[in-house]
Amino acid sequence: PGWKFPQCTLEIIYQHWHCGDPSSGISPLKKLQPMDVRHTKRGCKNLRELGLLMGLVDKMATNRGYKLDLLDHAEANQIYASCKEALKTEIPANTPTGRKRKRPPTWSTAYSNYVRGKK
Repeated sequence: PGWKFPQCTLEIIYQHWHCGDPSSGISPLKKLQPMDVRHTKRGCKNLRELGLLMGLVDKMATNRGYKLDLLDHAEANQIYASCKEALKTEIPANTPTGRKRKRPPTWSTAYSNYVRGKK
């Protein structure tokens, strides 16, 4: 009941999506179902938004020939790194006011930027 979605960069959440966080006893987030997260604030919405973003990265990865089953952290990092540049065309890097970001955004900010870029 005390668990909540991690607020971290897209790169880190990609690892959590495929590999989980063994040190915290968390299985891969891609295995979560809405009923697993409905107790958290915005749980179902976060899961849906995260699934959309991870689907975007996974599609880029499969287009590059990667197999996505049973990844370890190193493989997830390698896949994300190979897609990072292409993601910049899908997810605007600047803030809504046009300023350049000083550090990578969290995955939830990346989702907002992705939706904003599609309008």
